[in-house]
Amino acid sequence: MIDIIVQHTHEGVCVFLSWNQMHLDKPREFKQTNSKVIWALVGLMVLRGVYGAYRESVKELWNSQTRRAVFTATMSRARFETLLRLLRFDDRATRTVRQNADNFAPIREVFDLFNDRCRDNFSLTANVTVDETLRKFRGRSKFRAYMPQKPGKYGILFRVLTDAKYRYVSRMLPYTGKTANADGSATQRQSPTSIVMDLCRHILGSRRNVTFDRYYTNIDMVEDLVKKHNITVVGTINSNRVHVPEELKSVVGREVLSTKFAWSEALMLLSYVPKPKKNVLLLSTQHDQPDISQRADRKPEVILAYNEGKGGVDIVDKMIDTYRSKVSTLRWPMTVFYTIVDVAALNAFVVWLHKTPNWKASQGTRRRRIFLLELGKSLVLPYVEERDSDISG
Repeated sequence: MIDIIVQHTHEGVCVFLSWNQMHLDKPREFKQTNSKVIWALVGLMVLRGVYGAYRESVKELWNSQTRRAVFTATMSRARFETLLRLLRFDDRATRTVRQNADNFAPIREVFDLFNDRCRDNFSLTANVTVDETLRKFRGRSKFRAYMPQKPGKYGILFRVLTDAKYRYVSRMLPYTGKTANADGSATQRQSPTSIVMDLCRHILGSRRNVTFDRYYTNIDMVEDLVKKHNITVVGTINSNRVHVPEELKSVVGREVLSTKFAWSEALMLLSYVPKPKKNVLLLSTQHDQPDISQRADRKPEVILAYNEGKGGVDIVDKMIDTYRSKVSTLRWPMTVFYTIVDVAALNAFVVWLHKTPNWKASQGTRRRRIFLLELGKSLVLPYVEERDSDISG
């Protein structure tokens, strides 16, 4: 991935060449990029996420009064911002042709490689979550999404498969809008069923359980997952689905905190009334018994399992936002790249704790911050040593 970025970032020199042609009195010089420089840039982005959590801006990180030594030792702020401006992830000469079939073409190759690494480097536990995350972006994009219920409202939308227990991101599927067919007509957006099947492709047949919300719940797909692919499902379901019995749709005359169950082979439906005139419908192929918890709200065990599994992606969002590496940009591929860096850092932390479970155990919740600091510094160190040797030489 780094080699691809190095190769195509050289194409960004054209930005400087055009600048120099218009400003002959103050030409700029572009230093050649190599893998150590890009790794150092990624390291500074990780560190920026740590210090950014304390509201330190990019300018403050290099300011003579408030600067962080690791930033000034690695590169100048101008060099840092120039690299972010010039980063490229694909061949500019063939981009237009590829974008006719794929709006995500400017970063598709790098993104797919990253997805494959996430899939191959961690074995998921028995319960996984399918949900969506919106990475904030206000610039121009053919597929910028609007989701008023999300904090940023506008951004790049990803459908995500995460481990419900350890919050490891195993696979991401970007929403890319519609693309043109060969005859010029627009293709249709992915259906909820195709999204789930694509995200779960590598776990089919593994006897895992998938939790998702009503947007993805489809009776035919759920039956197909359990019968053909040995995957169980827990999810909410809309009352307007044709397969939902009328007895479960109505709450007229029902007691508050009461539950009704219905079965069809391996599939169980339930209707729970948490308060007057409120109906919660869930579907499960993981459960086959009408178990009710001993809690005061008498919630069925299916709802408790759903609540436990559904928070996987939401917690990942909160963890990423705590130490977010993002720098303001109007280029959507950079927003995707920042997302890759943030997810990679989180996944690395999960893998590290599995390999060394007692590492910094006394630090509690501070362990992730300590890990990110050490990760960022280890990524910039080779370039700092090379830079020091050049200066001393």
